Amino acid sequence: MTNPIKVLIVDDHEMVRIGLAAVLSTEEGIEVVGARSPWEVLDEMSRAAFLVLPSECFENFPLVLVEAFAAGLPVIASRLGAMAELVEDERTGLLFQPGDADD
Repeated sequence: MTNPIKVLIVDDHEMVRIGLAAVLSTEEGIEVVGARSPWEVLDEMSRAAFLVLPSECFENFPLVLVEAFAAGLPVIASRLGAMAELVEDERTGLLFQPGDADD
C-alpha cells in the first residue's frame, strides 16, 4: 500500500540525522535529510501542508517557526517557551504537550 503522506525531516545535527535515518529507513514516505540552504527550506515550505516543531527544549525564538509563518504555513509545535507564545492554538497552528502522545 502506498503512503499518500510524504514526511521530510530536515536536521543539521549529524548524529540525530543518522539515528533517525537508521530507525526510519524502512518507512515508506519518510525522508531524512541534512542541512538545507534558506532558499531550499523556503522552497520545501512552499510545498508543505504544515510544519511540525516537536522540540522538548524551551526555545527562545525558533527561526524555522518565523520562516513557516512568513511562508503562510501552519505550525504544529510543542507547548513550550516562545513556541507557546508565538503559535496561536487552533488559529495559526496547533500546540501539543511534549511527551504526551495523546495530546
